Amino acid sequence: MTLSRNAKVAGAITESAAPLRFEVPTIEDCLREAGLDHADLQSLIAGAKAIPEKRFVGDFTAPSGAVLGTSGTYSWIDGNLVIGGNSTVTLDGVLVVSGNVTVKDNAKLVGKGVIISESPAAPAIRVEGNAKVVEEGGTILTIAAAGGIKVSGNAVLAGGMLASGDIVLTANAPSRPAPATAVRLVMGLDGDIEVSGNGWLGARVYAPNGEVRAAGNAKIYGSLVGRSVSLAGNVQVDYPVSLRD
Repeated sequence: MTLSRNAKVAGAITESAAPLRFEVPTIEDCLREAGLDHADLQSLIAGAKAIPEKRFVGDFTAPSGAVLGTSGTYSWIDGNLVIGGNSTVTLDGVLVVSGNVTVKDNAKLVGKGVIISESPAAPAIRVEGNAKVVEEGGTILTIAAAGGIKVSGNAVLAGGMLASGDIVLTANAPSRPAPATAVRLVMGLDGDIEVSGNGWLGARVYAPNGEVRAAGNAKIYGSLVGRSVSLAGNVQVDYPVSLRD
């Protein structure tokens, strides 16, 4: 682990050439946090294509007021999904998108459920501008099954994240997340995870095969685990008491 400039850690620092002795997170753990206790990623994708309640063929720009899915059901967009402008769109259930997902401008995606992009793009899922993905009535899990995730500008992406590729995050929450309720898993299966920004990010960051880099004025309420971990600038890591047991 590397610390530079004014970076600081409140809590435990563990560094070892041997495997870390802690409970290794899994894809199933991410799904359980989203309320899917007996599911796997491939079955969710297959289910959305086989028995979708809602299906959209081609690229889809969601209008304000749109509801993407229904609790306990699957929806499938066979193309790209764009949520932009000043739109407010609701997510519920499991939504699979064969292409890229973009939430931009001043748009909001609110609700609960799982959104999965099959695109191999880096990033496959982008939240940018002043856009927000907000949990309401439950948890949200964002999955880039073959690509990466990027949050930039003043955007906020709440909830858990899982990506095959790189995850690039801007920590923009104005205050420290509530203990236990907002410290979700952010897992990069084969890529790096980068955190920057001027606000808070509540996350248990895990990159078993990549680097975890935090820089700028980012404040992380959670933990950072990776093949290597580096903190630079004025980064602050606050390790919650709830994760120490």
